[in-house]
Amino acid sequence: MSAAPVAYGMTGSVGGAEDLVQDAFLGLTRARRAESARLADRFFAAAAGGDLDALLSMLAPDAVFQGDGGKAQALAASATGPRRIGRLLVGGFRRVRALGAVLEPAWVNGRPGGGTYDAEGRVASVVVLDIADGAVRAVHAVSNPDKLAHLGPVSGIGLLPGR
Repeated sequence: MSAAPVAYGMTGSVGGAEDLVQDAFLGLTRARRAESARLADRFFAAAAGGDLDALLSMLAPDAVFQGDGGKAQALAASATGPRRIGRLLVGGFRRVRALGAVLEPAWVNGRPGGGTYDAEGRVASVVVLDIADGAVRAVHAVSNPDKLAHLGPVSGIGLLPGR
């Protein structure tokens, strides 16, 4: 049974039913977004802190990592499985810190993620998480400067020699 007839029965009007269903949908959406934000915060903190065990506990068993590669020293073009992805992220965040860059959390296309910025505030990469059922199912990283140019000045810290 759809929610509309039940809501209509509760309110006695079409407008009231629409409002009730809309409010319920918005409340659920806000709750899911807040849950995703909390998981993303813990995920990035674990990656930045080198806590592989914590990362493994947050990655889905069939998790995937997708990087764009190309002109930049992107993380591997793809990786599957929590352990491989976890090690990749711990190493990647270690290199980010060594270069003086930081990850600033942000919502990217409606999903939790963040931008990596160098010491001068130029964007070096963007990372986005796909979260479902309380786990990180996919990690997407974009580091190709051509794909980042619309965000502002682009950092050269990740460029491959001669590119």
